[in-house]
Amino acid sequence: MTSERWFEPLWDMKQLNDIIQHFAATFLTQSLNQNKTAAQYLHSDLPGFLPRSTLGIKLEVG
Repeated sequence: MTSERWFEPLWDMKQLNDIIQHFAATFLTQSLNQNKTAAQYLHSDLPGFLPRSTLGIKLEVG
């Protein structure tokens, strides 16, 4: 996959990668390790992030 497919010039790429890692690690921890406490980090309030670091981010669950 090339970066053109997911590159967004308005986003800080480090922040975007941190967000992706957060949700991927949380999902895998919950699913593979049967860790039920990890589910709290998949909530739409976006727990686990520093204050004001989630401005403009919306978790859509569907």
